[in-house]
Amino acid sequence: MRNRLLVVPVVLLPFAIFVVVSMALSAATDVEPARAAAKRAQPAVATPLNQRLRGYSADDAAAFWGAIRDSSATGLHAERRFLQVDLAFPLVYAGLAFALGRLAAQRWLGVTIPVRWLAVVLVVTAVADWTENLVQLPQLALFQAGHTLQPAAIRIASLATQVKLVGFTLAQLLYMGLVIRGRA
Repeated sequence: MRNRLLVVPVVLLPFAIFVVVSMALSAATDVEPARAAAKRAQPAVATPLNQRLRGYSADDAAAFWGAIRDSSATGLHAERRFLQVDLAFPLVYAGLAFALGRLAAQRWLGVTIPVRWLAVVLVVTAVADWTENLVQLPQLALFQAGHTLQPAAIRIASLATQVKLVGFTLAQLLYMGLVIRGRA
């Protein structure tokens, strides 16, 4: 009976780590006040680029960064810092979250989770996340310098964002399925 009560926390552990680290990342880079001000001023364009499952264009990126620039004197600096610090984030969710989840499943539930497919999904997700940030950083610099964004580069960042979001969701669902299947 005790093991059954632990299934839910074990299943949710990687997601909980993801949420906590996301909040810490936002707090450490001070990006949230600028994003919140942009959302109040221009709600139609204020969804962060890294959260847009449907993707975004160069015009969308310029509108988002413009809303941040217009709403906060330090907003674009915070956005740049966020993109830089976010480069470490894939290591946290790909490594720490799922490694701890796997360890917890084994120790508390007696379930050994095969890592092969989960690792493939996490590696693809991490590469997509790095691509998203590494492409957005020079585009943000162009925007700050008053230059036009490069549509092809933004399309790459947008596709990387979509792959990252789908990949993380798939990794979480795969992990949950493996834990629950191991309990059956």
